[in-house]
Amino acid sequence: MSGRGHDRLLSAAVLCYGVLNACLYAALLPLWEGFDEPFHYGYVRALSSAAGFPVLGRSFLSRDIAASLSLAPASAAVKRNLPFVRTYDQFLRLDTDRQRELRTKLEDLEADARDSQLLNYEAQQPPLAYALLAPADLALGSVPFLTRVLLLRLLAAIAAAGATGLLVSRLGHQLGLPVASQAAAGFVIFSSQMFYAATAHISDDWLAIPLFTFVATSAIALWVRPSAVAAAVFGAALAAGLLAKSYMLALAPFAAGVVLWLALQRRLRARAVAAFAAALLAAAGPWYARNLFLYGNVSGMQETTGGVPLGALVSAAKALPWFRMAGRAARAALWTGNNSFVSFGATAVTLQLALITAGCALYIWARRKGVPAAERLVIAACLCFALGLIYAAVVAFWSSGGEAMTPAPWYTQALLAPAWCLIFAGLNASGRAGAALRAAIVWLWAYMLCATYFAKLIPLYAGYQPGPVRLLPLVKWYATSRRAISDKLSLLAMLPAWALLAMAGLAAIAALALAARLTVTAPGLTERCPGSAARSGA
Repeated sequence: MSGRGHDRLLSAAVLCYGVLNACLYAALLPLWEGFDEPFHYGYVRALSSAAGFPVLGRSFLSRDIAASLSLAPASAAVKRNLPFVRTYDQFLRLDTDRQRELRTKLEDLEADARDSQLLNYEAQQPPLAYALLAPADLALGSVPFLTRVLLLRLLAAIAAAGATGLLVSRLGHQLGLPVASQAAAGFVIFSSQMFYAATAHISDDWLAIPLFTFVATSAIALWVRPSAVAAAVFGAALAAGLLAKSYMLALAPFAAGVVLWLALQRRLRARAVAAFAAALLAAAGPWYARNLFLYGNVSGMQETTGGVPLGALVSAAKALPWFRMAGRAARAALWTGNNSFVSFGATAVTLQLALITAGCALYIWARRKGVPAAERLVIAACLCFALGLIYAAVVAFWSSGGEAMTPAPWYTQALLAPAWCLIFAGLNASGRAGAALRAAIVWLWAYMLCATYFAKLIPLYAGYQPGPVRLLPLVKWYATSRRAISDKLSLLAMLPAWALLAMAGLAAIAALALAARLTVTAPGLTERCPGSAARSGA
């Protein structure tokens, strides 16, 4: 097989690996264990039942979703928000017949789109991600409730993984990365637990996360070949992002800066600027004008309904413990156990942070003589988004009275693809040191993926003892509790335990096989990807 054929095969294998994990994660996650999932699904139901766009404070969950919340067990964190739910511990202490009765009622739950008495606190979100899921929800109206939720999860998760894989390849090509490095970046992303925690359930993040990378690739395309068409595509990409999630407002200064700079350099004509503005404002403008009318702020954030209290936010920023916030946010961005908010072992996550820091240091060293134009654009987009995350942290600290101090960990996943492409660009230009660090990163993330399933999530949802997970007791538990594991996991997850365990085993084998393949020194590892004019600063 030719080198190009091997490249295509490797890229396809990494993409299939991502899709496999997306399907497994969506099926392993118990009902409503995804972040705020019942309320996101409530938005989908509002659209599929032709109830119109929800409004914060006025829109309610449908009766079938509300009924499911009283039947399905949930985490202790969810119970603090919804006191009537039954926690996983409480559910697993019930006798087996009662557990099966509740599961059967959940499976037999009939569709009922009428309003319940539970307000939907996600009603202020932009509509695009939900609108794309609504036709499928309408078509699945006669399908049993659990199956319908699982199919919608799979649709979102597969779309997120597929779009992310393709966009990583596109961005990697624009940055001049060889295919081996593009595949390695994709592998690390697809071995990241929080990527699936954010995208493998019903939400808006499944669309917003890949759209961030699409905005970055569209900016590079416009920079390389300025034209009215490229400007319109850039505007449409940002508009799609803004209609998927309002945190994309953080990219508005970046986009305006790119267009303004090209116009001042006379590389972009007036009609191209107009095409950008028209594509952006025509699509996203009405929604954000609606936010201003309904909520008194552009973003629609619940915390700032009625306006942005600048004085209070400045005081909160002064009081916020910044170093502690940064540490917590970084760890949560790497691993957060869904709505149960359990954490991974500190040693492994600290090692991940150390390798990321080393990768950033190598990137800075490799680019000490100059940063290519495409990479400058990606860095600028990431910095603008980072400022948005800082703002979100300040708002959270202020609105919670100091109890919360970090941006939501699923917000940070938008940076996943562009950040790893930049890191691998630095590793690719750093010789043996870069190759060694690349191998360490690939193997550690492969380990984290395997441990995520077999040491954390499967035990969590199969009733393993709370607290730190130790290897020997865990092995003994798997060996001596096979029947109990199968019964409990099948009652909580969306598919039977045997299917989940088989998929998890396949994912682990794939992770180890791809890690081995990606750490083999390949010919041309340090060569640039041909055809990437953006690297020269054009």
